[in-house]
Amino acid sequence: MRVLKPEVNEATLRRTRFKSGVGDLAPALSFSRLGVKMGVASVLTLAVLGLVFSYYHVTPFGSRNLLIGDMSAQYLQFLTYFRHVITTGQFATYSFSFGVGENLVPMVAYYLLSPFNLLVGLFSVGQLPMAITLILMLKISASAAAMSYYLARHTHQMRWGIVAFAIAYALCGFVTADFVNIMWLDGLIYLPLIAASIDRVRDGQRSLGLFVWLTLTILSNYYVGYMTGLFTVIYFGYVFLTRPNPTVATGRMLLTFLVTEACSVLTSMIVLIPTGLGMLLTSKLSTNTNEFAIQPMYGPEILAQLGLGGENYTNRLIHAPALYATLVVTLLVMSYFVNSKITQRQKLGAAAVFGILLISMFVQPLNTAWHMFHQPAGSPFRYAFLVSFMAVMIAYEAWLAQPQQLKRWQKLAIPASLMGLLVAGFGYLRFAKHSVALAVLTHQYHQLQPNSAKILLLNLLIIGVDAAIIFTTFQRHQLMTLALTAAVMGEVSLNFADTLRSAPLASQSGYQTDVAQQTKLITPQTSQRQLYRVNYAGPSLAQTYAKTGYMGYNDAQIYNFNGIKQYDSTMNEQTREALMALGLYSKNARRISNQGVTAISELLLGVKTSVNSQTGAKSNPYYLGMGFPVNSRFVQFKLQRFAIFTNLETILQRIQPINGRYLQPATVTATHQAAALTASGRHRYQLRVTTQTSGPLYLEAADKRISTATITVNGQAIKSMVTKNNHDLIRLGNYAKGAHVVIGISAPTQASTHKIHLLSLDAAKLQALTQGRQQQAFKPTISGNQVSGTVTKTSATNNWLYTAIPYDKGWAATVNGKAVQTRQVLGNFTAVPLTQKTNHVTLQYHVPGLALGAGLSVIGLLSFGGYDWLRRRRQQRTDEVA
Repeated sequence: MRVLKPEVNEATLRRTRFKSGVGDLAPALSFSRLGVKMGVASVLTLAVLGLVFSYYHVTPFGSRNLLIGDMSAQYLQFLTYFRHVITTGQFATYSFSFGVGENLVPMVAYYLLSPFNLLVGLFSVGQLPMAITLILMLKISASAAAMSYYLARHTHQMRWGIVAFAIAYALCGFVTADFVNIMWLDGLIYLPLIAASIDRVRDGQRSLGLFVWLTLTILSNYYVGYMTGLFTVIYFGYVFLTRPNPTVATGRMLLTFLVTEACSVLTSMIVLIPTGLGMLLTSKLSTNTNEFAIQPMYGPEILAQLGLGGENYTNRLIHAPALYATLVVTLLVMSYFVNSKITQRQKLGAAAVFGILLISMFVQPLNTAWHMFHQPAGSPFRYAFLVSFMAVMIAYEAWLAQPQQLKRWQKLAIPASLMGLLVAGFGYLRFAKHSVALAVLTHQYHQLQPNSAKILLLNLLIIGVDAAIIFTTFQRHQLMTLALTAAVMGEVSLNFADTLRSAPLASQSGYQTDVAQQTKLITPQTSQRQLYRVNYAGPSLAQTYAKTGYMGYNDAQIYNFNGIKQYDSTMNEQTREALMALGLYSKNARRISNQGVTAISELLLGVKTSVNSQTGAKSNPYYLGMGFPVNSRFVQFKLQRFAIFTNLETILQRIQPINGRYLQPATVTATHQAAALTASGRHRYQLRVTTQTSGPLYLEAADKRISTATITVNGQAIKSMVTKNNHDLIRLGNYAKGAHVVIGISAPTQASTHKIHLLSLDAAKLQALTQGRQQQAFKPTISGNQVSGTVTKTSATNNWLYTAIPYDKGWAATVNGKAVQTRQVLGNFTAVPLTQKTNHVTLQYHVPGLALGAGLSVIGLLSFGGYDWLRRRRQQRTDEVA
């Protein structure tokens, strides 16, 4: 390590282009030389990715793509929507293409604010998977370049070795485990730049870099920005305590750091406030006390994460912290703590940072706090990249401290210890996989973790090779650096390739074919002006996912129509609960399906057309626009949970009361349970039913044990129910009055047929209800954030307009030019008061909190500018006196 004289005044420090990471002065580094190394690190990272993707034939290097996990279910669709915005210039902060309607600011803030996403505008919809691959590659290579800059800046050592360590950081275990969560990767680019900026603050220089990079981190993805913000406090404490700078007043340094951080957060309020208000409407508002129970979050299996092969597609949703940063880095980190050239203060500081991060991951309440006070649903330990960052930084310092000069026993003990840790992790997982008690206790967690003896042996072999490179004295330093870089590139290539080996990569040619076919089918059913919904069903990407399933929750964004289904983390919880009460199925708080849609719910949701990717389009005979006049009894009705048929019947009766029922219970004439189980051990039931009216027959299952049952009607399979809530609504087909229907149920466990309800919808009565209201139908147009149309009421008691628009405080309504107060009805839909017989209704959406956030952002920007100006003026006066 270079030791330099600290007796330098602040003016000299300010004039020096780069300062030593240990708080001492060193000669200025050449930006051009550093730029070359940054470029080489970036290009070599791209080469690794290109090699791995070529091996697996990933587009643009082959006929497969990375549409796996949430990349296939969310990010592709959101990026397709973003492409539509870029290419058409049409953007609204409220969209009906996301579920039944949603404020887009929280979604955009979480998923789409990365500047790299602008590249999608250069590709067609069918080529979007290629764009995703290229964006991924560019982000990862950019993080390598950023880490190169930081290592040179932090240590004032611009050796070629920074290339190897930058690659190790860019392709660390977090990246290989979570590369499909592409929106998180910007944080890995900004983190080294933030750390370098904190070093500048410690050196008494301007904090402009810290302000800019931290603000961009928060704006690009507030979730990772939150974690990074927490880490900046830890890192500032680390550099302040381990590398004190006697030439800068402690109070001034601390004040600059705190003011800059505060101004950065304040400047980000244009995104944070409207996003926060939007997220308060999701299920994330409710806190599960179990998330704060004091319990460990990982065990000895974390040791297996030190080597390559700890992550794959199987355990992507649940695994120990992804700590892998190459075995080269791990060996050097271990050498750091025994190298006498490293000061005790630095060792204690590094150990403290590792301790804080690892303990935070281990203790559940702390881990929950790091994840914005909610345990993640899959992809755990989302701040593991912070550990990799520290490990790479410390490893580079250890490399500069010449580990070749360690004592012989240390050179032997370090690789032997690492081998022992990996063997221990492997052995524990092997034991846990065969332990019945642990399997029950951990809900089969260990069974999902990779535990290959071949991978273990490969790790042990790599440790031997890496140790030889690290601890051997080479005649030529360039040869040692080249060997180190080759070792790192080989490791990360093998690790990423092993991760992709189990991934069910999709077909790129199939995707292009699917998109072309479905676009041709759906486009005639959509409108850019009139507002209505399309109920789209069927395997929309059948050729893309020929060997895997695809639920198509967010197809509306691919094909640009207003649908029903939705899957994202920003879903309005009250809207989801309202849809469930109407019969729609929701797997969890992030999903709503069109499974369970009935003719009644289609009427209430403004569905004009149903489109099936196999059978084509069909107009809804009961369509009444996006709403219709209703009376006060309708407005006052409260939906009940787990009472789907009751809700639907009551709604129709309050629209138009009749003698009798719209939904007629079918008569179960016989129930039979087979005595013998099937060959696969399933229980078989048979119900014989007689319908009491003509129309669609629906089955409601209130027994969760039927949630994995297979349903047949007259011997024909209807569907396989793969649901998790206790109430599921299934359409069994259309039948005339008096029809005899045989329903077969095959369930893995014994179920109660008494909890199965069968009702037929009287199609004639529903037709009479809708025909009498055709002249009153609200069929609005939409332009940007404005929905407008005219509705006529024919009854003096129908003083409200029910609209199939989710209730949101951002909607401002006018009727005939006068402002009116909307009302929340049917759980979370909007009713507008009608004042005259003919009413022109306008609904204008204003994002809640956007104006306030924009104002605070301006204040934050001006505050930092003012503080920075005052600080520089004061510095100039100090320099003049000196």
